[in-house]
Amino acid sequence: REGQPDCSFYLKTGDCKYGMSCKFNHPPKPAGLPPATSQGLPVREGRENCSFYMKTGVCSFGPSCKFNHPPDIAANPFNGGGGDPNPGGGGGPG
Repeated sequence: REGQPDCSFYLKTGDCKYGMSCKFNHPPKPAGLPPATSQGLPVREGRENCSFYMKTGVCSFGPSCKFNHPPDIAANPFNGGGGDPNPGGGGGPG
């Protein structure tokens, strides 16, 4: 949207959840931005994974976090890095 202030989230991450309906301007994507998750967190392949993100599915540092945020990690308190919360599989004793 020419003439409107630039979308700060879009400038930081290269993405915006509002897309074309955002009331702010989305200039052409600047070069050098890492790809981002749907939450706008940076995907930095080759870097150590963000431990808090891996445990909780969220990251308080947001787009400025220096660690990797794999896009397939859901906000799941049981994921602990992608593991099954019930590795035994069964529903109980017996």
